Amino acid sequence: AAGGWGGGGAGGDARSRVLRRFKDVVSFSELLTDLFPSHFVPPRPRRNAVQARRMQLSFLEARRAALERFLRRLVAHPAIQRSEALAVFLTQQGELRSSAAWQRLLASRGAGGSGHLRGAKSLLAGLVPSLVPAPLRSATEVQAVAVQGHPDIYRRLGERLATARGLMASIQVTPLEASLRAEGATLDEAHKALVTMSARSHSWVAATGGVSAALVQASRALNVLASFEAERGRRTGSEEAALADGCVRASQLVAAASEHAGAHLSQLDDYASFMPLALSAMARRRGALLLLSQLEADLAGRRARLADAASRPSLFAKRAELQVAVSTLEGAVDAARAEYRAASEINAQELVSLRASMRTDLCEALRQFALVQAASATKAAELWHGAARVLPPP
Repeated sequence: AAGGWGGGGAGGDARSRVLRRFKDVVSFSELLTDLFPSHFVPPRPRRNAVQARRMQLSFLEARRAALERFLRRLVAHPAIQRSEALAVFLTQQGELRSSAAWQRLLASRGAGGSGHLRGAKSLLAGLVPSLVPAPLRSATEVQAVAVQGHPDIYRRLGERLATARGLMASIQVTPLEASLRAEGATLDEAHKALVTMSARSHSWVAATGGVSAALVQASRALNVLASFEAERGRRTGSEEAALADGCVRASQLVAAASEHAGAHLSQLDDYASFMPLALSAMARRRGALLLLSQLEADLAGRRARLADAASRPSLFAKRAELQVAVSTLEGAVDAARAEYRAASEINAQELVSLRASMRTDLCEALRQFALVQAASATKAAELWHGAARVLPPP
């Protein structure tokens, strides 16, 4: 795949041309999903499992068009269009995997400062607060200390996960969260409908391909019949030959119309692939809410124990330990709350954009499909009327 980047500047437009393999596109798409976890990252084109198709012109053109749509959607995305990842992908010369900038971006996916990793640290800190001083260690170090110091850490984690469903049910849902959950249910239904429509469009394309093949076979049969008539001296067979020619042209017309219509209907495939990514981004918001609720429950429990220790002289020795745990959890709750709010705002913005783009793209795709069908039907009618005039009346 070849990509270009143009940007305005004081000296005018800056343009570059780079070469990318499809595996680079796959790696880039995965990187964007990690860097923008709450955003609806547009889906990359699918891989093609049929090796024999990869060198066919029709496949190469379809792949080129899909890659162009993918890049255009990324450039139009408010957050991704300004990202370093997109700039590096479109401007870095040479092999992408050899680029220091690209390697730095890949390493940033697992950096300790990312929101979701902070949440993982906070959750582990809630499980073993006495072993995790502030500031929090890395998630790997926390897990290692937890396993070494507490052999039953995974049992305790399992118990917490088992109560997560009940915790979600007890959460007080804000109007925004309720709206986002309703939108999520709508997206799920839209995904099912798009999958069905996509499958039907592929069936239609396959059926029209069958019509084209049948017309070719009819043409061959008519040519055989024309030769038979001419050999017997009954007639020249010109009528059959003319009709055979009409079948060939009709086959070409059907094939071309099918190819163009299929290209427009590929928008159904794009959005059928888009929906699971959007639903995944919304699931991350729900995970952030669950984490926030869990940390708030942990904080309430630690505060209650600290208050109990303050009133009982026998527990004074634990007060310092509990104060550290409370302070650590307060910071974790603040971070988790900020992450959940940011994820909610991003989800809401992305939903507005998705509704608008999907309505525009699918309506335009169906309009173009209808125009192709109308033009094809008009040309086919003219072709068959011409063939009919060649045939003698009964």
